[in-house]
Parts: sequence; structure tokens; C-alpha cells
Amino acid sequence: MQIGDNVELVNPGDSVNSSESLESIHIGKKKKVDSVPLLLVVLGMHIAFFAIWWGGTITRGQMAGLGVQRYEAVAYALIFLGSYLAFFSGHGGKIWRQSRYRRWLGLYSGLVVLMVLRSFTSGASLLALFRETMPFLLVAVVFIGQNKAYWRTLNNTFLIHTAVGVVYSILVLVTVSLGETTAPLTRGLIWTQTDVMLAKNLLYAVPFLVVSYPAQARLGRTISVLGLLLVVVLGVLSQTRAVILWAVLALLLGGYIGFRVKSFMKTYGKVLLRLAVVLGIIVLLFGGGSLERLGVSASWESLLSRFTGSQGVIHHTLGDARIYEAKLVVSTMSWDDWLLGRGVSARWSSSNMYSGETRSMVHIGYLHLIFVGGVGLVLLFAFFPLGVAWRLLLTSRDVGTLAAASIVVLYSVSLLYAGAPQAGLWFVLIFLCAGKMAVGTAKPHKGSRNLTRPPLSRRDSER
Repeated sequence: MQIGDNVELVNPGDSVNSSESLESIHIGKKKKVDSVPLLLVVLGMHIAFFAIWWGGTITRGQMAGLGVQRYEAVAYALIFLGSYLAFFSGHGGKIWRQSRYRRWLGLYSGLVVLMVLRSFTSGASLLALFRETMPFLLVAVVFIGQNKAYWRTLNNTFLIHTAVGVVYSILVLVTVSLGETTAPLTRGLIWTQTDVMLAKNLLYAVPFLVVSYPAQARLGRTISVLGLLLVVVLGVLSQTRAVILWAVLALLLGGYIGFRVKSFMKTYGKVLLRLAVVLGIIVLLFGGGSLERLGVSASWESLLSRFTGSQGVIHHTLGDARIYEAKLVVSTMSWDDWLLGRGVSARWSSSNMYSGETRSMVHIGYLHLIFVGGVGLVLLFAFFPLGVAWRLLLTSRDVGTLAAASIVVLYSVSLLYAGAPQAGLWFVLIFLCAGKMAVGTAKPHKGSRNLTRPPLSRRDSER
């Protein structure tokens, strides 16, 4: 069964097998779906994806940032509009009908308004306020994510973006491997080796495709395997530990989902085989010295030393530059900064780091949330979506719900080393998954019948 197929009947407590749909179990008559909100959101995602590519490939010194930002502004305006239309057309949906989420949305909205006001009174420009408030407004896409009828199209959007990212990443690897001999082929597409970083950004949806692997069709599974392999190779080439941890954690969470739905050997066993086959094909195409020409050997040794040496990941993250940065930021904060934050346009600087330059981001993400929104912002995040995600990981057996929870957990781990929330398709994906999770916790209305199994008659119960 592929994504988008409906499941007609399931008994409570039955496990969901590897062919389960990403859509939630649905019984009863289909309701008419308003496709306009989905169309706006998907169009906005495509424009944002184009802006990522264009902003990363044009000449760095002539980036003309406002040109790229113009497209981004249009993209996220469409996403906001589609999300709010989804809210009004569905009267808030299941999320709005749950009092705990209504209270959460009220507290969160009030806090964001306060963050904007604190930055405005501190002299931030309107353009900076718009740009830096954008990530916090993306919470609105939970109203798109809560609609199970939208997920087939959303999943197809992730597949299209990942397929484009796979093709672009292969072009990057070919260019790095063969050098100037490919210049006529890739001129205008590949500019410098820094496009390795761009290729990773284009593969933003790979973790979702990996953790939802049991529910993907054959094409989706193939794209997810290729994407995961390329993410690892690009992470090694760029010596980025965060990307390697990101990929490994996604694979572990996907394996956990496989065990939960009792499909691990049937699905994830094939993943390792396909990864080995693809790697073998790369070696055969480019010869025995391909890994050396790609620079993987040297990059791998350097990356490994960053994990295990004096600058190992644990030492570096918890005891070196980022902890030092965190101490400098904390030393600039007053009690009201801890309580209310400095606002969406918060800035800090120190003569002891970055040559005294003013910075807007703290690399330890949880401290950054406190820095801009106070302790209240972290507590709200701890309740939803993080707290809900952990609970669903332990209790749910629906592939779609488990995949959504896994993405939120993956993001919560990345906040230990990744830094500030930024407007982008990765952040859109997180809140789409948060919407699906919230629906997964919805309780049936009073007086509704349990349609998964017909009630027993008195005569049947006495047998």
C-alpha cells in the first residue's frame, strides 16, 4: 500500500505493518477537501526551494541579497496565507478543538508579540523584524500538517525536492572528482566546491523520508536511500560533524520505527544492501582511486579526528568554543533577559570572541531560545512539540505519527549544537510534523462510537 491509500478497518491494538500509509487511519465517509490552502503552501515551498538554490549558486560577491530575500518573502507569505486559510476553512481542526493546544497557541502568540515589541523598542528595523520573526510565525503550518488528506501531496513535494537535491549533489561530486574536465558540462550550475554546503541544504527532507521509509512507495524508498548516502558523503567532504550525527540519528530513529511496526527486516535490511550497491557503483564508475580523488580519504581522517581527538565532538561542543561562547552570552544577560528574552532581533557582542563583531545567534540552540524569548519559550517548546513527540514515540504504532515525532526529536537533539531557529523548509517540515502529532493525540468526542470494532451484543458477550 502506498502513501495516500486509505485503510478501511483496523482493530484496536493491532500493529501497523510496513505497508501502512502515512495518512492516519480513517473510517467513514470522505469529506470534501479544500485544496486552496495546500496549493498555496506547496507553491510557497517550491519558491523557497528555488530561492535556496539561487541564493547558493550565484556569485558570492554579487549575491544581491535583497533579490533572494524577495523570493523568500513571497514564498513564506504564501505559506502563511495557506496555513491561515487552512485554519479558517477547517474551523481550527482537531488541534483547535483540544483545549491544551488552544492554551499553548495563546501563550505562544502572546510571547511572540512580546518578543517583537521588545526588539522594536530596542530600535530594530522593520525589515529585520520581518525577517527574524518569520521562523516563529511558521508554527501556523501545524494547521496544514493536521489534515491527513494533504500528506500525500506534501510527501510528493519532499520527494521532488530530494530528487533535485540528489541530482545536484551528484553533479557536485562529479565536479569535485574530475575537476576542470567537467567545466563545460557544469558551467552555470556548479560554481565552487562550497556548493557541497548548498547540496546538503537541498537534501533537507532526507531525514523524513528515512524515518517514514516503511510507508514510502518504491520510488520514495530509492530516493531516500540515495539521499541518505549523499548526505553522509557530503558531510564527510565538508567535515561537518553535525550532518553525520543528523544522518546517523535519522537512521537509528528509522530503525526504531521499523521495530515498532514489525517491519525492520523486511524494509530496513534492504536499505543497507542498497547503500552498499550504490557505493559499489560509484567506485566502479570512477575507478579504484575515486574516493581519493573525491578527497574522501583525507576528509574522513580529518572528520574522524574531530570526533575522537582533542577537538572531539563531545569535548568541542560541551567544553570548548561553544561553551565559551555560551558563557560570554550569559554574562551579558540580565534577569529580565532570562525571564522575557531580548526579542526576535536580539544581538550580543564580546571583545573576547569574533573580534568584537555583533552576533544574532548563539550556537547552543536552547540558550538561543532563552536569549530571544526567555525561559518561557523553552518551556513551551518542551511541552509541544517536544514532550508530545517523546510520548508518541513510546506509545504510537502508526508509521506517519512515528515519523513526525522522530523529526521533532531529531530537531530537539540538533538544538544542542545547531543554534537559532531559521526560516527555511526544514523548519516548515518540523511544524508540519508537529501538526500531525497533535492530531495523533486527539481524543474522540463524547458520545462518539468506537468505529474500529463493532460493539458486542449482550448475547455475544455471554458466549
